[in-house]
Amino acid sequence: MSLTTSKSPPELSSYLILAAIDDNIDSQQDSQRIVVRFLHSWEARNFKRNNVLLSIECFLLDEKDNVIQASIHLRCLHKFKTKLNEDNLLSISCFDVKNQLDRYRLTDHGFKILFNDLTIMDAIEVDNYKIPHEYYRIHLFELIKMMVDKGEILPDNMHSHLQEGG
Repeated sequence: MSLTTSKSPPELSSYLILAAIDDNIDSQQDSQRIVVRFLHSWEARNFKRNNVLLSIECFLLDEKDNVIQASIHLRCLHKFKTKLNEDNLLSISCFDVKNQLDRYRLTDHGFKILFNDLTIMDAIEVDNYKIPHEYYRIHLFELIKMMVDKGEILPDNMHSHLQEGG
């Protein structure tokens, strides 16, 4: 497998772009690092079990406009809570990757990042990266009509905009 990397400022070694993430990532390797902007987060709760908090879900964006969903389990939340501020730049390594092809996806990425007990997340103070501060998915209306009732992608998330016509 060939991984696409980007050269980063001197404070970090090279890192993966999100498009290179798949289930062949070795979660134990610190060298499998991503540099992303923390876009948005929300709580995932089990409403059938007294509204218990299951995880924090979030969107991560890289400099190539790739977005991936990430999940932080409740048992790991204490490690990362102070760094989970929208618009923060983060360096993340030692994470797990899960295939998303059989579930509703909130992004176009086929995989999801899972934070584990070994995950390392560092806030990056200097904005030497060209990672946008926002992201919009724009779908043609015809494409959205083809997605209806397929159970694949939820196009109304992340500020998606409908564009009629072609």
